[in-house]
Amino acid sequence: MPATKTKSKAKPKAKAKAKPRSSTGLTMPQVRAKAKGVGVTPGKLNKYDLIHAIQESECYTPCYGTCGGYCDQAECCFITDCVRV
Repeated sequence: MPATKTKSKAKPKAKAKAKPRSSTGLTMPQVRAKAKGVGVTPGKLNKYDLIHAIQESECYTPCYGTCGGYCDQAECCFITDCVRV
């Protein structure tokens, strides 16, 4: 008798984890809340422009996302996320 081949069942692939909504870790609701807290009206500004407006209101250089991995404004509340952008 000829040997019969059995088909092996392939394991289903695991679903990829969902990517975070924000590449910086900050969500727009968080940024809007911070803006309102310092007196900046969010309006329809995008995240970067809104963070720049917040930075200006706090007397920082509006440089979020432009540092290239290094920032000398250690007191800025966005530094952790900024250096990741």
